[in-house]
Amino acid sequence: MKIIILLSLCYLIGSIPFGIVWARLLGAGNLQNQGSGNIGATNAFRVGGKMLGLLTLVSDLGKGMLAVFLAQSSGLAEAWQAYAILFAVFGHVFPIWLYGKGGKGVATALGGLLILAPTTAVIAICLWLLTFYFSKAASLASLAAASFSGIYFYINYDDYFPIIAAVFLIIYKHKNNIERLLAGKEFRFHK
Repeated sequence: MKIIILLSLCYLIGSIPFGIVWARLLGAGNLQNQGSGNIGATNAFRVGGKMLGLLTLVSDLGKGMLAVFLAQSSGLAEAWQAYAILFAVFGHVFPIWLYGKGGKGVATALGGLLILAPTTAVIAICLWLLTFYFSKAASLASLAAASFSGIYFYINYDDYFPIIAAVFLIIYKHKNNIERLLAGKEFRFHK
């Protein structure tokens, strides 16, 4: 029963649409009606600039971190902490407050990994930065970092299913980005 309550709470935490909240507080309008329509940090940065992007990123990272912290505080094993990440990501991707139209889950997953598996998270961040530096495509950088995390967990952890599931969810949410990347039409940041 405790696990069901905890995972439900992780989903609800993940569901908080911080991008929309911060955009409204900073007068940037509704992120769902601007840019890519996504509620995550990349679109927040694109629509509202550095401050909105940074606030959204930190808040979305915090959702994943809080989910793992709650699981650890409840004395749950590492496997259940990984499920806490999955449920927080699921909440971000399919938030109850937005009728299932959420973000892509990258920052929320990363936040959870920063607590559960910090080495994996740091390598994923470095890979994201390196990929973004050369491609200027946040989506490609996110896909590279997420894929690395999934492969790393598969090789090094016995309880890899929740992280692999979160990675597949992130990749699924990037399906339109993948199509645009293959067609050479993906949005790229430039100076």
